[in-house]
Amino acid sequence: MERRAMKALHRVIFLWLLLMIPLQSALGQAESNPAETPDAWTAVAPGVDFQLFNLTNPRKIQIFVTRMNPSDPNVTIETGIGGGRIISGRETVLNMALRYDQAINYWGEQWGNRNQVVAAINGYFFDTTTGEPWSGVIHSSWQAHRYTPTIGDAGFTWTLDRQAFIGACVYYVAEKNDVTFPDGYNPNLSGVNIARSDENFILYTPQYDSNTHTVASSTAPVLELVVQLERPGMLISDPGFVRGYVREIRNNKGATLIPFDSVVLAFWGSTRDSVLSRVNSGVIQAGSEVRLTQEVTDCLSEPVKRPWVKSYAGLGGDYHFLTDGVKRTSFSNPDANVPNSRTAVAFKATQVDGVRVIEYIYFIVVDGFNPNSLGITIPELADWLVSTLGVTDGVSLDSGGSSTMVVNNAVVNNTTCNFTRDCGVLAADGSNPADALLPLDQTYGVSWTDENGAVEPLVGTSLMMVVSQPVSKSNALGVTQEVAVTQTTSVRLGPGSNYSAITSVGVGSIGMIVDHFTALDGVLAKGDYWWYVDFNNVTGWVREPDLLPLTPVNLGNNVYLPIMGKGTVQTQAALDARLALQETWPVPLAVLSTELGPVQNEYIDPIIDPQRFPSYTP
Repeated sequence: MERRAMKALHRVIFLWLLLMIPLQSALGQAESNPAETPDAWTAVAPGVDFQLFNLTNPRKIQIFVTRMNPSDPNVTIETGIGGGRIISGRETVLNMALRYDQAINYWGEQWGNRNQVVAAINGYFFDTTTGEPWSGVIHSSWQAHRYTPTIGDAGFTWTLDRQAFIGACVYYVAEKNDVTFPDGYNPNLSGVNIARSDENFILYTPQYDSNTHTVASSTAPVLELVVQLERPGMLISDPGFVRGYVREIRNNKGATLIPFDSVVLAFWGSTRDSVLSRVNSGVIQAGSEVRLTQEVTDCLSEPVKRPWVKSYAGLGGDYHFLTDGVKRTSFSNPDANVPNSRTAVAFKATQVDGVRVIEYIYFIVVDGFNPNSLGITIPELADWLVSTLGVTDGVSLDSGGSSTMVVNNAVVNNTTCNFTRDCGVLAADGSNPADALLPLDQTYGVSWTDENGAVEPLVGTSLMMVVSQPVSKSNALGVTQEVAVTQTTSVRLGPGSNYSAITSVGVGSIGMIVDHFTALDGVLAKGDYWWYVDFNNVTGWVREPDLLPLTPVNLGNNVYLPIMGKGTVQTQAALDARLALQETWPVPLAVLSTELGPVQNEYIDPIIDPQRFPSYTP
């Protein structure tokens, strides 16, 4: 009965979808179908265009395409991780796009630029129980998950030097994946961002989760070192390395927090014994330099060696159907030759004066299982991409029910029919394709949006086209300045609400702004400026609107105190009058009387912003 009711609901939704044109309204287009030509593109952001193609041969097919022009230095490719957690993340593509929009990145080889997420598609396969990706994930230069040689394809990769490629078989050479300590000891990595089983040495990055999830144990004790890095833990070949410094040593204390710019080195067994002996002898201590090297190597059978060094974004892939303009025609999985909804990433590469140039990168989603779009086979998709867009290389991602495209924070394709397969379209043998699927409550999950009647699948990863916005910083506060909290607020592992909270602090809590290792103090992220604040040895990132300065900040000719506004020079009498208002001030003003000091033999009269401090009554 519940299943029949769900089907009836889906049919109502489908009829509603037929009456609506969400794509055109989302993109601001007219309600007529876009022309079926590669020249009818609509700009959706600088360097990024969109087009919907409506095919009628060999059947009705809708193909949603975004393209990125890599020659624009401000556009880039990024990956999204469901929930921001490799360990258990599952999330809709739309929510992933929102999660990473305005978050800081490492594009341009510096922390602090921000993502403007323009387009996003679902990523590669994942464990539907845990959300863990099946293959590699490279996120903002971090190797967040290792590639799996036995599953699928190495997929699509985008590098810091603006190159795109599709890999194949890869493997990890132990001696090229290690850390080196001050005395030259260099244990090999056993794994990256995995739960401990019998491994001796696991590297945990900020993409794993907020902490390592390790446990203190008398039978298998763990030693964990928090290492702050100068740049992300990226793929970089020996003799290259990523330099970091030990910030904390935790011997068998269980789960360790992972700040946004740090890794945790977790050791068990004999490797732990070796590292612990160096800690006890003083070879390894707080401040010690650590060098991290990670490398991916193409299998010996691969004729072409890919430029994996300094990869910026990457995901595993399914069918590698185009290579240098050559279409693949044979696939071991019969699904490749069945019309289905599809997700793919492709690009057009040419040679200009002997130099390989990427002209365009394309995200492609094809809808299926609805009367307007009956799906496509992989060979048909390859033929169309070559003949219409001149694509030279392409690989599919997780297709079928997961196929989703988001453009400027709106889902533009029919995810409901793709996922439920229950929109009135029969299979070739006359059966209902939905009958072959589990009920929705037994699948890996969906998100239901009442506002537009759409079902969005929960997926493990996504691929995004991003406009990278420049670093912006506030100078309203300064390092070593004391601040008070004006409302209960979170202290986070990184600058931005996309990072997990370490703790919360209440109104009136006093902290001190400390100098951050990568000079990101006051950086703009997720709509606010963020400061690195120490609250009695609990240090993390707090948004500027929740902080009240308690001591003056000298910034050239400007002096700001005691709140976020420029003061005017007044007399001692003016200050005394302000002190009389201390009962209505968020923090007693009396504490300021000894902190102000003379400024040109007079004193500062604070300007109070009533919008920021509504409790203040003059």
